Amino acid sequence: MFSERKIKVEITLYDYKIFSNGNLITDFSSGKILTFDNFRTDCKINKVPSSSGYTASVDIIGVSKESLEQMTMMAWLSNGQIKPRGIRIYADDGEGYYTLFEGGIMEAVPVYKNAPDVAIHIESSMLVYPNLKGVPPISIRTGTNISSFCKELCRLYNVNCTTDSSINEIWTGGGKTFNGESLGDRLDALKDIGVEYIFWSSGVHCYKKGISQRREWFFNPSNYNGYPTFETFGICIETDSSNLDKENAQ
Repeated sequence: MFSERKIKVEITLYDYKIFSNGNLITDFSSGKILTFDNFRTDCKINKVPSSSGYTASVDIIGVSKESLEQMTMMAWLSNGQIKPRGIRIYADDGEGYYTLFEGGIMEAVPVYKNAPDVAIHIESSMLVYPNLKGVPPISIRTGTNISSFCKELCRLYNVNCTTDSSINEIWTGGGKTFNGESLGDRLDALKDIGVEYIFWSSGVHCYKKGISQRREWFFNPSNYNGYPTFETFGICIETDSSNLDKENAQ
């Protein structure tokens, strides 16, 4: 199915602070916004629920040298963390813009194949957001409900968390501090309190270690391909601006 839409892309260079202990705190409420409207834009957006989350690849053709330098500047900080940069992709069907995708930028590089016009190529993922947001260490103590602790750990990263009834119990193993640099690091450390997790596009699901909560693969006789049940719905959106004049890009 094909339809004509106007595409707009916003890149946010988020403000952040690095504390003396090396923790990076991203301010998702402020930062410099670069808006690319009326540009030739090719993008591929995968919004299929999976453990890798939603992803988007974007090429914006005809960007200025100044914008190119701002977006492709060194992504790594001195402490090894990634500079926080976000992306939003919008489409307009004539009745106003609506959001197609929002996530964090993993890679931004210049592309010269359309010279003299220069393009910026961006790879982004929804799951990058939680790993950009540094938060203070969090500790579990004897007497704490494990399920409640898992939900609080995710809440600090603005990530939804559901828990299995198997971890609705009291922790009795003494104090333990979770101080990993990212949400992923801290979720991996949950194994030390007997908890495993699945990271879906809708959030995190925690359950007791050793109790399988993963989706089972099944066989589809119509095309002889195996695929996980959670991938039986979703959408992939792909644009093509190759036949458009850059002054009338849609």
